[in-house]
Amino acid sequence: MGCGQSGFTGVALEENKGEKPAVQKNRGGKEKKSKKANKLSKEEIDLIRDKCSLTVNEVEGIFTNVLKEAGQTYLAKDQFTALIKRIGVFEPHLQDRLFSAFDHDGNAEVDFVEFASTIGVLAKGRTEDKIKCKLQKA
Repeated sequence: MGCGQSGFTGVALEENKGEKPAVQKNRGGKEKKSKKANKLSKEEIDLIRDKCSLTVNEVEGIFTNVLKEAGQTYLAKDQFTALIKRIGVFEPHLQDRLFSAFDHDGNAEVDFVEFASTIGVLAKGRTEDKIKCKLQKA
């Protein structure tokens, strides 16, 4: 399957008409706002698509798989590590570096926007975008 193709299935978009997001606490005790755990808002999809060249279907497919893996819209470090082990990344040092590269805000978890936008850059980004991503985390 090429970079522009996805074997993922989509989930419904949420328009979020006037709904206030629920407040949850992340593992660090910080409050984090999240919408319904099984849907993406149009704004979230647009934010991810602005950062990389994933299609709406690809974003929705990645979202479906993150929900299946984690049961929530973010991955804690142990969940992230389990996920990358399944694709053959077994070296703990590399796992730590990858987690750091995906965790843009440094809050010890990878939220969906961080995960999808980083995957998008790695899979479909221009060489300059990949270098920029690497340099930001060096």
